[in-house]
Amino acid sequence: MFVGHALWASWAYLPGKGSPWNGGAPYLGSLFVAGLILGALDPVDLWPGPAGLYLGQALAMGAQVFFGLAPKSGEPLPFRFLFLVSLTLAAVFGAAVPDCVRIWIKYVLRLREG
Repeated sequence: MFVGHALWASWAYLPGKGSPWNGGAPYLGSLFVAGLILGALDPVDLWPGPAGLYLGQALAMGAQVFFGLAPKSGEPLPFRFLFLVSLTLAAVFGAAVPDCVRIWIKYVLRLREG
């Protein structure tokens, strides 16, 4: 959760970026890398890393809206949370990479054993 919150909150301080979803590929890339790292740290399950990233971003976004620090937009808060799910898919793909590598290594080792 901390990583997601830190990504969301720090993005507002980058010049000319406004909201993280205006950041485009750099923000999606940072979510992918965060998911990759969190996926490598948890070899058992895929979902905790991306779920924590989503919750951290959602808490940061909700706090910004609650305290009036968020940029003004016409979308209601529930729609923002739904859109945040689509952004967090980059973290899901990142977290899936270590699992795919583990599966591939097991497959190759099984082939070598005969």
